[in-house]
Amino acid sequence: FMVFDHFLKYNGQILHFEYTDQLQGTFSPVHGNPFYDSQSTVWTGPRIAKRTERRAGQVTGVTTMRVAVDGKSYTANARRTIPNGRVYTSTIVWNRLND
Repeated sequence: FMVFDHFLKYNGQILHFEYTDQLQGTFSPVHGNPFYDSQSTVWTGPRIAKRTERRAGQVTGVTTMRVAVDGKSYTANARRTIPNGRVYTSTIVWNRLND
């Protein structure tokens, strides 16, 4: 499963990263993400996925993604340690543009 993420951050910078996710708990390299350089995703329920994120071999964060019942959006809740050592938390709601 190929993941390409390209978005505008709060400070006006564009962040682009990509990876191939095996969706089986196998860590895959991530290119272009300043927060983690590898990730592993597993489905923990019919609409819930958990991504574990690592940087330099150390787990730095976890993101839990919940797909809406209608499949038109999902919510991602993240908690990770960023490179400067601070803890970063976020909640992002992603909406599907096309059916």
